[in-house]
Amino acid sequence: MKIKFENYPIGKVIENEQIDKFVDSMKSLWDVSNTKPTWWNAFVKIDLSPVTNFLLKCLDYLIYYADGLSTASGADKKATVLFSIGKIYDYIVGGVLPVWARPFSVVIRGYIINILISTAIDWIVEKYKKGQWSQYPIVK
Repeated sequence: MKIKFENYPIGKVIENEQIDKFVDSMKSLWDVSNTKPTWWNAFVKIDLSPVTNFLLKCLDYLIYYADGLSTASGADKKATVLFSIGKIYDYIVGGVLPVWARPFSVVIRGYIINILISTAIDWIVEKYKKGQWSQYPIVK
């Protein structure tokens, strides 16, 4: 098994009305499908699993939309996806992080968007291109 340790380059963000509408609809979906934290949980509790699940689902759709931008380079598509997922992240994370963690939100965002999501994009795109979703044997 070969493991890649560097990310693919990131280009320039492409303005696209369809992706902007998708981002707005995901913000609305987040508001409808997730409850706001109670006053006590806003101070002490942190549970990022709903955020992670939601962002990964959005990421899959954004990669699909960006792939339809046929005139753009791969780096520009990646930049567009990162920018769009960043807008969704910024919208939802403010209400999820407890008060004591909010000063660290910039550092947390940088790590999640620039490291985790960027690497996930590269992995997902590579899997789509190679069609290797079930290549590995199932261990019984």
